[in-house]
Amino acid sequence: MHEVALATQIARIVARHTPAPVRYVNITIGARRGVVPASLTYAWNFVTSGTSLAGSTLQCTYQPAILACTTGHTSTIDDPRLPVCPLCQASGTWVDENPFTVTSIDLA
Repeated sequence: MHEVALATQIARIVARHTPAPVRYVNITIGARRGVVPASLTYAWNFVTSGTSLAGSTLQCTYQPAILACTTGHTSTIDDPRLPVCPLCQASGTWVDENPFTVTSIDLA
């Protein structure tokens, strides 16, 4: 469960760069990152317990993968295990950004 390690690193970064109590940490996660947002949120609560970030909320925005196939379709894919077009089964190329980004921190 690498979500615990990810939550730990996010918490370290946020704690290092915020001068005040934190209410929300907002992140964007690309579908191809292999991160389960619910598991990451659970890990956040565990990791921040007893720290200056205790009581803060990790809010995850999930960004689906976008595939452009060789026949010209562009599709949004929630479960991107293989780059295959769901419309025609042709192979394709991922054209999304696939982020894992802290987008904002809301202070109390």
